[in-house]
Amino acid sequence: EELAALGHVVGSLAAPPARPVAGVLAVAPGGLEAAEGILRDWRLRGLAAVCLAEGGDAALLSALAGLEPAALLPLPVSPPVLAVALDGAAGQCGEDVGERLAVLKSLMDAAVNPIYVQDKAGHYIGVNRAFAAFLGVTIESALGLTAGAIFSDEVGDSLAERDREILAQGGVQQFEVVLEDASGRERHLIFHRARFEDGAGVPQGIVGVATDVTDSKRVEKDLRDEQEVLRRILAGIRAGIFIIDPSTQVVEDVNPMAEELCGRTREELVGKRCGGIVWTDPEGRPLPTCSVLAERNIVNEEMRLVHPDGRILPVIKTVVTAKRRGELRLFEIVFDVSERKALERQLAVAQKLESIGELAAGIAHEINTPTQYIGDNLHFLSTAFDGVSQRSEERRVGKECRSRW
Repeated sequence: EELAALGHVVGSLAAPPARPVAGVLAVAPGGLEAAEGILRDWRLRGLAAVCLAEGGDAALLSALAGLEPAALLPLPVSPPVLAVALDGAAGQCGEDVGERLAVLKSLMDAAVNPIYVQDKAGHYIGVNRAFAAFLGVTIESALGLTAGAIFSDEVGDSLAERDREILAQGGVQQFEVVLEDASGRERHLIFHRARFEDGAGVPQGIVGVATDVTDSKRVEKDLRDEQEVLRRILAGIRAGIFIIDPSTQVVEDVNPMAEELCGRTREELVGKRCGGIVWTDPEGRPLPTCSVLAERNIVNEEMRLVHPDGRILPVIKTVVTAKRRGELRLFEIVFDVSERKALERQLAVAQKLESIGELAAGIAHEINTPTQYIGDNLHFLSTAFDGVSQRSEERRVGKECRSRW
């Protein structure tokens, strides 16, 4: 009552005042250890401590002084003296709070991520340099604004709804927002937010940290684009891909072309041992399992893939080892060469027919040469005899004419 009369708001550990700044702790000679724990807790809560030592024991006073309270007095103590000590402790508390706030402000400004503090109405009451730089404003000009006043109405309404949610439910909030920075570039930010409360547990506002993931998003998009290009290339060249764990000999993944080549669905292949896929050499001899293939790379080797129904498919297979997500894996790349084999067979037949044609032409030529020779001679003789007969007839006619004259 005397302290209250001197202008102090007095409470107890069971019923503390709304905004305590200092506490009075009476310590008996046997209570040093408990006092140390209480003072540590008060220091963490920003409370200045006035310690009162019972009995005036010098050892107790020395031990309490080592705990560095704001003030240390022996009991008994008069209310005016205690009031003066509390005033001094409260002033020291104010200085400590100001110093702590300065340290916190310096830490916020040193952070590379945008950090902000909002009150319950959504007004920014504290921002760091990274947040101000992102907005393209000064720290002072950002204070008092709301998200709706800075960003678009759509973004402002969305953030306001999330503000109401976290103030009502507490916990930690995480979400992604696309915003424009001061230069007008689109940025992808992930916000981590939590509400803060006063000493009585009443929500007072929200503290948030934003992480710029724009570059990560761009890299992810580039990777997706490259994967899509690779997928289309593989689909265009009709290559079947099998990804196998060499240690367990289990098929981890296949592409649609691999399903088509094997005559099996993805569910029938993935998670099963690779020994269930039967490979043979061109002569039909079984080939070793994929565990043996891990010891060497195979490049464009001709094999036969045996379907579950017994059909045999000629293929060209390449097997390489590479790391996938940090683990060594086998990549089997298979091409169907059925059409090529059919073309090779047609070409072989055509070449045989061509050889037969050339042979027949040669034989015909050899037969035709003497026949032509005989025919030419017979024609010559026939022509020659015709000339002799004609001259003989002319002589006969001439003789007849002379005999008549």
